Amino acid sequence: MFDASPNAARPLRNVTADESVWLRTRLAREGIDLEALARVGGGAWLFGSRACARPRLTSDWDVLLVVPGPARQRRREGQIDIISVSIFDLESKWPRMDLASHVAHYGIQLSGDSVLPLNVSPVFAAVRKSKIVAARTARLDQLWSLFDRCSRLSEGLRLRRDIQRARRLGMGLPVPATAVLDDEWRDLSNDGRREAVTAAAPSRRIERALLHGCWGASA
Repeated sequence: MFDASPNAARPLRNVTADESVWLRTRLAREGIDLEALARVGGGAWLFGSRACARPRLTSDWDVLLVVPGPARQRRREGQIDIISVSIFDLESKWPRMDLASHVAHYGIQLSGDSVLPLNVSPVFAAVRKSKIVAARTARLDQLWSLFDRCSRLSEGLRLRRDIQRARRLGMGLPVPATAVLDDEWRDLSNDGRREAVTAAAPSRRIERALLHGCWGASA
């Protein structure tokens, strides 16, 4: 039985013992043997709001798998959202992802006792994220008239959060969970918000929407 594993009930930071056993059991049912993964040089990390102790009742369990072979596409199994990355990409593609910054700082290792290094390149990640923000800003402006109010709110919220992520990476700071980004935005002064938004160089209407629109807490 999976629960008989010596690490099945290993306490995890910000996660109760019962939640730890539940998560490991669910992963085992999906064919993910955490200890076997560690033995072949891979690893698994919990990240996101639950790793940051900021979950909502409906929050997913975000799990990163580092696998020895080709990575599978992102998949969802009930409440568990699984992202895979090949161990061969840890030195190249992975450090440039903003997720790398988040997992390196907030991630909780689920597998084995050895620490698999997760390299981070904040400068490259910041450049990459800034390009994503620029492309998303241009797309939103181009399609603005075609979006209904709900779509504008949703796309605007995604853009605002990505602006925050790019800004933090540019400052050499790790990217926190989305709930923390939302709290930080609420606590920013009007001048602080304007500084963050104008740095992304949006059009006037996108800037006005980001600064004065009512972006909700859900995308």
